[in-house]
Amino acid sequence: MYETYFKFRRKPFATTPDPRFFFNSSTHKLALGYLRFGLRRGEGAVIITGNLGTGKTILTKVLARDLRKSNLVAAHVVYPTTDTQDFLPRVVEGFGIDPEGLTESTMVGALERHFRQRYAEGRRCLLIIDEAQNLPVRAIEELQILSDYRAGERPLLQSFLLGQASLRRAIRAPEFDGLRQRSSAAYHLNLLSQEETIAYTEHRLRLVGWEADPSIAVLAYAEIYHVTLGVPLRINLLMDHLLTYCCLEGLHEIRVETVNTVAGTTYADVEPDA
Repeated sequence: MYETYFKFRRKPFATTPDPRFFFNSSTHKLALGYLRFGLRRGEGAVIITGNLGTGKTILTKVLARDLRKSNLVAAHVVYPTTDTQDFLPRVVEGFGIDPEGLTESTMVGALERHFRQRYAEGRRCLLIIDEAQNLPVRAIEELQILSDYRAGERPLLQSFLLGQASLRRAIRAPEFDGLRQRSSAAYHLNLLSQEETIAYTEHRLRLVGWEADPSIAVLAYAEIYHVTLGVPLRINLLMDHLLTYCCLEGLHEIRVETVNTVAGTTYADVEPDA
């Protein structure tokens, strides 16, 4: 609706991660650097954590663009539950193998053969696990088994684990010892500063053709930061509601009063986790 009103080419603040809108903040630049360092090193797990809505998933989508130009075969597994039975089937499917009728042992065997075949072709296998804070102990054990397969001194599988802040605490547990000892890097995403919140907001607006319509007052930016705490997902939600409100009210300026009105009545609050 408001895209036409403000003459935008597309919606600037969708909550679905879109690599076209990636903002290279100081913290996201470091996280992406660690992931790329891990790829170059070719071994060990890379663990990226961050509070809800801080941009972990968009990092994987940006990384996916790099992978298209590489010799890597990647599987991206989102692990939204703590179900102890579905880890291996998700991994098997992620690497293009049909898990139908396979037992746990035959799935492990099928994955090992797949890894060795790709290695023989001069390719490497990468497993990206999103929402890794939900991995149950059994899944961690299975991941460690898969991570142990080697061809000479080279591991056949590398893994990237992305999860919420609770993963940062979980990896200190004894069951994570194997993965932690094999990890090549770990990084926790920080929140955006007030200056980065402004830059992030204007970055997304400019990508859709924004020419200061609506204009955004300095105090409004300060309130946007106060409400969102520099969490990208919260910024997207608030800005989307602000633009909708301005469109419906016939406004072309976002003032601090506008932010207070929208934040107090229609803002779908998303709290960062502890």
